[in-house]
Amino acid sequence: MWPYPKQRLGAATRDPTKGADTHLLRVVGPLSVLSDTPEDGKMQDELEMVLAAALTAFHRRIVATGWRGREREAVSLFAFAELAAACRDDGPLFDPAQIGIEVAVPQLPGTGKQQVCKDLVIWPRPGMTCWDHDRVPSLAPSAIIEWKANGFPNAKSGSRNQSADRQWLSAWTRIHPTSLGFAAMLQFRDTGVSLKVDRVAAGRITDDWLHLRGGTSLNA
Repeated sequence: MWPYPKQRLGAATRDPTKGADTHLLRVVGPLSVLSDTPEDGKMQDELEMVLAAALTAFHRRIVATGWRGREREAVSLFAFAELAAACRDDGPLFDPAQIGIEVAVPQLPGTGKQQVCKDLVIWPRPGMTCWDHDRVPSLAPSAIIEWKANGFPNAKSGSRNQSADRQWLSAWTRIHPTSLGFAAMLQFRDTGVSLKVDRVAAGRITDDWLHLRGGTSLNA
């Protein structure tokens, strides 16, 4: 048992910027049948709902405010503006200290490395890392979200392709079936902004688990 109590460090106030021209195309589940125990499945289902709501609020914010940014700026804004505000005492995300940006998780076997950094991670308990008491990277998070941005000036050329993220998350969740993986693509176009998220659970990839579109022109 992690020695931190299950309580938040502080309350957060959400500004969802309601009224944006956005709509949810698809969210599918539940995950309970993929998990080792009913308790694991319930926590995964609840965390999935939290993430779907936070991602939807993030997209609404972008559309309503005309926000512009690349992959790293998007991860930062999502973590501090939406995920931190989504913490609830009775939910799987109950403390902002469960959220990590560019932190290490155990790497896949056969890669020659013990750990690898991922864009955004949610841990089961606040203050957790992948390092165990023997300083071995063996502890798995509740969820990993890999981000890509496309259509933004000066973005890295590799940002356009999610295939590597999807493949890694598929292999990783087969080894760690109590963890969820998500591959998020933020797409800026002349006609607006879209956010497409694929879910990965126990090695299975669900395309377009979440797909949000907004009509704010990038030329505005």
